[in-house]
Amino acid sequence: MIERARRHGYASRYWATPHEAAYLFQSPFPDSLVGATADGVGVANLFTSSPLYYYNVSGTADPSKFTAKTCQRYDPFNYIGRFYRPITAVQLKRFAIAYDCLDQQQWVTPLRVQWLRTTIKRDARPVIIFYGHGRVVQLVNINMTENPKRLEEFTLMESDLIGDEDRLLIF
Repeated sequence: MIERARRHGYASRYWATPHEAAYLFQSPFPDSLVGATADGVGVANLFTSSPLYYYNVSGTADPSKFTAKTCQRYDPFNYIGRFYRPITAVQLKRFAIAYDCLDQQQWVTPLRVQWLRTTIKRDARPVIIFYGHGRVVQLVNINMTENPKRLEEFTLMESDLIGDEDRLLIF
């Protein structure tokens, strides 16, 4: 893949699937590029017989969104240090990119934020996650609050806070 990139002279070292570019980074590839196998690199897909195509992000609407910081692995965890399921982690990474809080991986419910006597910043919206039979959990990154240091102080603190259901989204 790297040799192919060098031959074609792509401007970026980062590659993404069309879904990653559009969902995670809010920077889609143009329709003319997607599906053009000559511009993509096919990788065997374990779940289907057709390959998964990666395209160089220089062809997206905003290549500047793809950086070493945004393209690294993101492992978010809850208030007691337990990691979220991969499908939840993808949603949390999208919001972490949007709110520029990738440097913080701890997420909590708005109820926990309130319980610890701080507030969510005015311009921040919680991530809404649907699971099970119509159940909903809202989560915020602690850097999206007015007092992240206070929330960090209470990391790994176990409590039976009524309605604090983010434990249901972990492994």
